[in-house]
Amino acid sequence: VKVIPKSKVFLHLDIEVTEINLQMEKFSIACELNIFWKDPDIFAEKRAIPIMDDDKDTDVRCFPRCPIALTRKGEDRLPLSFNRLFANGLGRSLVITHREEDFYSQVGVVHGRYKLSIRSGTSS
Repeated sequence: VKVIPKSKVFLHLDIEVTEINLQMEKFSIACELNIFWKDPDIFAEKRAIPIMDDDKDTDVRCFPRCPIALTRKGEDRLPLSFNRLFANGLGRSLVITHREEDFYSQVGVVHGRYKLSIRSGTSS
């Protein structure tokens, strides 16, 4: 068994109930999720690549904030599982409608911003 250590995560979640139907026993919510985790070696360990218009040889540490794209390795090490975030919803479906990650080089922190839509309930 290989144990992968997870980073400590700080998160902020805004939830808005967009629909409640008591007769059909279903509801819908919209969420804005912000997560922060420390990962100063995210580029060295190839968990992310910078998204930059500049020369590819530019050192990302020159920028206080750098947009990034997580690699498959980065996705596997993401300290939060979207599949398990709302796992207890009956018949739920989760859709990520917006996703954005940035790396803050001065502190070695990744900031992920996500907009989620969740529908839950029984089938009609």
